[in-house]
Amino acid sequence: MHDLILARHPCGDAPLVGAQRRYLIGSDHGWLGAPGLGPAAFVLGARDQWNGWATAARWGHLREVVGWSRLLIRQEVHCANLASKGIRLALGRLPADGSARYGVRPQLVETFVDRTRFTGRCFRAANWLRVGVSTGRGRLGSKTAGRSLKDIWRFPLTGRARQQLQVEVPPPLTPPRPSGRRSSGTVAAGAWKHGLAPSKTVAASSSVNLSRPNICNGRWRLI
Repeated sequence: MHDLILARHPCGDAPLVGAQRRYLIGSDHGWLGAPGLGPAAFVLGARDQWNGWATAARWGHLREVVGWSRLLIRQEVHCANLASKGIRLALGRLPADGSARYGVRPQLVETFVDRTRFTGRCFRAANWLRVGVSTGRGRLGSKTAGRSLKDIWRFPLTGRARQQLQVEVPPPLTPPRPSGRRSSGTVAAGAWKHGLAPSKTVAASSSVNLSRPNICNGRWRLI
C-alpha cells in the first residue's frame, strides 16, 4: 500500500500516525486502490457537537473514533461505484480489525474533504453524513488556523454509536503517591496505543492490465 500511496496520492510520503489500518482494494486484474485509516482529530467542533461530547466523554471515547486519512483509486481505473464500494468494504472490516489489533472496537469514522479539489460524492454514496466544516487548525486543534477549510463527514459503525459515545468514562484511579517521593507523572486517559504498519507488506502490482474491458466485472477483495 505504501508504494501505491507514495506514487499516486496527493499527500505523497506524508506518514500515517498512531493507531492505523491500511487496506488494498484488489481484483483479478491487480490493485485498484488503497484506503488508509488513523487516529481521529483531537478537537473537532462539528463532530464534538454532533456527538454531544463534554470534555470527559471526549477523553474517554476518542480512541473509539477513527480518522479516514487516505483514499486512493488509481486514475487508470474507470469502474462505476468503485470508490464507494471500497469504502463499504473497509468499513465492514474495521470493527473486527480494530478490536483485534488494538483492543478497541471503533464506533465512529470521520474524514475530511477539501472541496477545492474533491466533491465527497463517494462518501455520500456510501451513506456518510456531512456534519460541518473544519476550522483549519489541524488534527491537534492548534490555536491558529493555518490549513484549508474542509468538509467533515462521519459514519457511525453501530446503530447506537452516538449514545455510546456520550457516556462519560470515569477517570482512572490514581495510585497513592509514596511518602517523600515525587510522582513520575500519569498517562492521559484514553491515550491511543501507537501502532505500525501491518507486518505483511504487499507492494502494488505494476503489471496490472487495466485496459481489459471486464475489469469491473471481477470479484473485488480487500486485504
